[in-house]
Amino acid sequence: MLEETLMLIKPSGLKERDRILAKVSPFGRIIYNQFYPEVSSKIMGEHYAEHRGTELYEWLTSYFERKPIEVFVYEGNNIIKNIVELVGHSDPTQARVG
Repeated sequence: MLEETLMLIKPSGLKERDRILAKVSPFGRIIYNQFYPEVSSKIMGEHYAEHRGTELYEWLTSYFERKPIEVFVYEGNNIIKNIVELVGHSDPTQARVG
């Protein structure tokens, strides 16, 4: 099934950008790409709103504040499942070790 998904390369991952993209590229194609030299905590707060009120929310919004990120939208067959298998589940209780 053809799907689209959002992928962020976080500040700590930018130095590995090419390696990350090489691992994801077999799954689909980039249909949107934008580099943001800094991101406000307001924007990241909206993105991670589902975590509001948790320690994770506070960490995420402060981690991203005024740091660079790169944003991609990927399109491909089963891309969500493939990327989750590659990078791990966002819920640590469901993520594989490593």
